Amino acid sequence: MILMIHIGIERPDVSANNNTLENRWQTIGKVDSVIFVAYEERVGDEIRLISARLATAAERRIYNGYSNNEDEPWGPAC
Repeated sequence: MILMIHIGIERPDVSANNNTLENRWQTIGKVDSVIFVAYEERVGDEIRLISARLATAAERRIYNGYSNNEDEPWGPAC
């Protein structure tokens, strides 16, 4: 399965749920609707999808207002 996210923003997963040494990331982007995705980068080009869901209202505000807020810890998705 391939997710093509349009103009995503992302940050390292620093949530309490990430109590492992995994290299986890959180991304907010747009497919048909704004979605929130958590994933882990593994060796090579392998990615393990942890979670994918519709973005909450707060996450949609972050996504829609990202370019106007320099204080957010989110950055452009690679």
